[in-house]
Order: sequence, then C-alpha cells, then structure tokens
Amino acid sequence: MRVPRLTTSYNSLIKSAIIALLISYNGFSQNIKYYPEFNNYGSWSFGGSYYYQQKDKQTEIYGDYTYDAKYMNGFAFSLRKTFNKAGRFSYITGLTLNFNTVYKYDVFLPREDINSPIFNEDLKFTYTPMDKRMNFSVPVILQYKSQMSRKVYFNIQVGVDLLYMEAGGADRTLIINDIADNEIPRFYYESYSREDVKFYPNAVISSGFYFMFNKFMVQTNIVYQKALISQYKGFMYFDNLKPNGKTLIENEKSGDYLGISLQLFFSK
Repeated sequence: MRVPRLTTSYNSLIKSAIIALLISYNGFSQNIKYYPEFNNYGSWSFGGSYYYQQKDKQTEIYGDYTYDAKYMNGFAFSLRKTFNKAGRFSYITGLTLNFNTVYKYDVFLPREDINSPIFNEDLKFTYTPMDKRMNFSVPVILQYKSQMSRKVYFNIQVGVDLLYMEAGGADRTLIINDIADNEIPRFYYESYSREDVKFYPNAVISSGFYFMFNKFMVQTNIVYQKALISQYKGFMYFDNLKPNGKTLIENEKSGDYLGISLQLFFSK
C-alpha cells in the first residue's frame, strides 16, 4: 500500500505561507491602528463551522460490483485569538474541536445476486456511522481586511491548520442469511487512518465579512481546506454474491472540505 508523503508542491505551499507571515510582520508597526474600531471588541472569539468533506476516491482492483461514495458532513467548535486586531493584517490562532464522518456511501445489490429468502426486491441502502470521530486542530492564519462600509469589513485568510488525530476509523459488514439460513457476509468496508501518523497538516483559505454591532461583532466566512496528507485509507470487498463473485475496491479519503464558519466577538 502506498504511503502518502508531502510532495514538492505542498512543501512549496508551506514555505510560501511562512514567508508571507514573516513579510506581513514587518508591516505591523505601521498597521497597528489601521482600523481602531476593532479595538471596541475583544481579541478572543468563539464560534463554529459546518462543512462537507470530499467523498472517497475509489480504485477498482478487480470484480464487477461497485458502491456510490457520498459527500460527508462535519462540524467544528472553535476558540480563537486575534493578534493585531486593529491592523489591516492580523494573525489568528486558537483551538478547534472537529467532528468528522468517516464514510458515507450507497450500495445496490440485485435480488437475484443476493440469493436469500429474506429479500423479495433489490437491496439499495445508504451506509454511514451514527457517531462522528472527534479530534482537534490548531490553526495559524494570516488575515487581510478592508473596510466596505462603516460597519462592514471584508476579510481574506490563508494559513495552515494542524490536525491531531489518533489512529482509528470505522468499518461495516453486511450479513444476509442464505436459503439454508446460514449467516453469510456479502460485503465488508473499512476506512482507517494511519497508525504511524498523528499530525495532519492542512492548507486553509477563507473569505468573508465582519459585521459590527453595539454589543458584539460577527465574522462569517466561506472556508476551503486542502489536506496535505490523506487522512483515511481502506477498501470495500464484495463476496458470496451470484453470479459476479468477488470484487475489491481500494478507497482513500483526503480530508478536503468546503464549508461556512462563524465567529462571535463581544464588545468591551
């Protein structure tokens, strides 16, 4: 099985982000009070995000069966600290608690292939675990903002989100009794993270607006995350089906997602 590595392009992306952060630091002394109205609010914020994760990438090894991978939802809660909040450029870091779905897919099996008295029609079902995996991450973000009106500011953010995740994942087995009432496994699916990796770097870019009110300020952004190391790998194996026999499909889940975030700042 291939071991995912950081490619040259990913290394260049991280280096570019670090250089941008260092360059922006030199201009901070001239930008500390560029937007002094931000000093009316605290530098700490809390909020969350809701997003859809990229579906499985499938590689067919052999066989005729398949499954239909779906986009998976996830959500997160975040606590963040903004440095140089009144400047045109700001730094943001904090802690994010993530709740992610390991898999979601549809399976279709014709009744005659199952060969069981239990089924009088074709099997079509969506499989996804009831529980989400919890992990946490630490963002390091550079933000640029520009005033749009007296109470509205545009912002764009780039940076890295370092995810910490223990080894684990989820699996699923479909067992259907045959004509003789024997329990027969019909497919097995698994998706697990690597045991030798705990930290997963992700490139993040987002854009949105600040809205200022008397008692609080809201920041809402559209967020895109690009995983630099794939988070899960596994396979789907079909067996004991007629007449097509065995099928093996390898799968890989990147960890990429697109979503929306909201942060709340209280006035001082």
